[in-house]
Amino acid sequence: MHPHPFIYFATLVLTLVAPLHAFEFRVVSWNGEITGLHFATGRTSTEIVSDEGLFSRSYRWNEPGPLVLFREIQQEDKTVRVTAATLTPPPDATRLILVLAPTDATRTTFTGLWIDDSAEARPPQTITVRNLSSLTVALRFGATERTLAGNEAFTLPTDPGKRRVPFRMAALTGQGWEVIASSSQEVRPGRRTLILLRNGHPQPSAATELIDMVTLNDRLPPPPPAPIVAGR
Repeated sequence: MHPHPFIYFATLVLTLVAPLHAFEFRVVSWNGEITGLHFATGRTSTEIVSDEGLFSRSYRWNEPGPLVLFREIQQEDKTVRVTAATLTPPPDATRLILVLAPTDATRTTFTGLWIDDSAEARPPQTITVRNLSSLTVALRFGATERTLAGNEAFTLPTDPGKRRVPFRMAALTGQGWEVIASSSQEVRPGRRTLILLRNGHPQPSAATELIDMVTLNDRLPPPPPAPIVAGR
């Protein structure tokens, strides 16, 4: 049995450094749909809705200290907040992705991984691969080759003049290297692609793969409009 993939980055969410300013974040569910989780900014409670393999809408956080996620339950005609996760973002963040995973079968508590979603970390016209599986993998995009251990990542610039780039992946098992993917990755001008590798999830009607690939495509949002200066 593979160890839980989140052990590779659990230490990343335990830092006690508080964010210094507001930032925006999107949520990706690690396993299944997420509903009923909230966070509070001031007196406003916001529900997080996310599904597996998809970006949620953007949320904004502008409070000091960690991001506390909670569920609201009724007890004796009162609404009570029950903490589900306490997650400290990295300092100086501007844009982040939060990968959320339940830590128990009842999905009562969650753990999370913060991924830098800024233009500097994930520029347009790139593919970023992050290995969150328990296996070491070898990747080949076109002529570029890279080996990634658990929780390692790399970013590959792509050619805007091409529509696809050949892709091949192998995993290091107890029996040696095993090819587990051989296809091509779609490329589009300006697109950013984030590929998360995880241990294969059991499928009801098919064999469980060694590694699943969760592919997320997006583009950077347009810059905010310039402020209007009076008298011009």
